[in-house]
Amino acid sequence: MTAAWVQLQDALAETDNRLVPCRNDDPELWFASKKLERKRALALCGGCPVRDLCRTAGRQGREKGSWGESQAQRSKAGFAPAKS
Repeated sequence: MTAAWVQLQDALAETDNRLVPCRNDDPELWFASKKLERKRALALCGGCPVRDLCRTAGRQGREKGSWGESQAQRSKAGFAPAKS
């Protein structure tokens, strides 16, 4: 577990879940295989109060899925998802 992951969990514990899209919509949307669904997830992330922490946690953990940014954006920044 990375420091960013701990920070994200702490922030989520203090944030109203109604403001965090991935807590209200289908969580699988953020791991969708269809491009349109992934775009929808990222659009929902736009106003999320923990988006920056989520992005950092996704990068540091090299997580798959949409963590406040697309996998392509993460790869371009040098944080490609880990191979499973």
